[in-house]
Amino acid sequence: CAVSEVTPVSNFDTPSREWENVIINMQPIIYESLSELKVCVNSHLKKTHAEHLNYSAQLNEGRQEIESKIKKIDYEQYQLESYIERISNEIGKLNQALELMEDQLKSKPSLEDAVVPVSSLHKDFLNALAEDEASQDTYSILNTALKRNIISSEDYLKEVGIVADKQFKDRVLSLKIIEHLKK
Repeated sequence: CAVSEVTPVSNFDTPSREWENVIINMQPIIYESLSELKVCVNSHLKKTHAEHLNYSAQLNEGRQEIESKIKKIDYEQYQLESYIERISNEIGKLNQALELMEDQLKSKPSLEDAVVPVSSLHKDFLNALAEDEASQDTYSILNTALKRNIISSEDYLKEVGIVADKQFKDRVLSLKIIEHLKK
């Protein structure tokens, strides 16, 4: 009997109904809180998603800018390598030309070997031209000597007369050769 006095079912029934009432009374508050939480979470997710999209767009833009700069650097590197190659080739050619010139200077030809006239007439013309230039140099030397009183006026006039006579003959010869070459 003592056992029958305590009925566990009846003891649990009462709190169960109280809990049901509490739960029933709390349901609107719980739903409201869950709705607010849902709105807050959705708002946070939207904000985070928008930030993610913004960062993603910035990263994509940065990547494209870096790729563009890399392409530009690659192109400039290609141009520089081409330029260096061309310069190296030119330096090689210049070094060869310099070596050739050094070889030619070592075996320096005489003026007669360097200038080869086509014919004897051309040779006569070159000789007459050289004599005329020598006469001009002689005039210059005689003028300097006269100004410094190294030679007298009489000697100056005598030498100028000799040079003038020779120069006149050389110039006449040059003119005749030019006329003949024109024919």
